[in-house]
Amino acid sequence: GNGADFDILVYAIIKGDMATTLLPNKTPLPDYTLFTANDSRWLVALSAANEVDAIAALKAMSATQVGDMVKNQVVSGRVLSTDLSNGQVVNTLLSGKSFTISISGSVITLTDGVNNPDVTTANILTNAGVLHRIDDVLK
Repeated sequence: GNGADFDILVYAIIKGDMATTLLPNKTPLPDYTLFTANDSRWLVALSAANEVDAIAALKAMSATQVGDMVKNQVVSGRVLSTDLSNGQVVNTLLSGKSFTISISGSVITLTDGVNNPDVTTANILTNAGVLHRIDDVLK
């Protein structure tokens, strides 16, 4: 990939046994919302120089570890940016993990206590629901 796409995320979804949940070929389509970064930020999160190294890093992890990384980027339900409110606490699919929404003007920030990424592209509709591109990986 060119760093702007989601190849590493797609690999992580498959490796983490989340594909049947998030990438289905069935109706009704599931309602999930992904808050996730593109490949260039996943490289940083995985301390990888390139996509090949990132995939190798994911391969070295257990399916549960990778699945937990994916679950921490996913919220149940179809959540558009207009559904978010300042101060709202959003629970991820990873048990016990959440982030807080901060809205300042047109900027939506996800406060996870580590990276605090901003939403860079909101409301990308996918067959899994909605994807919001953020500028870092949720920790």
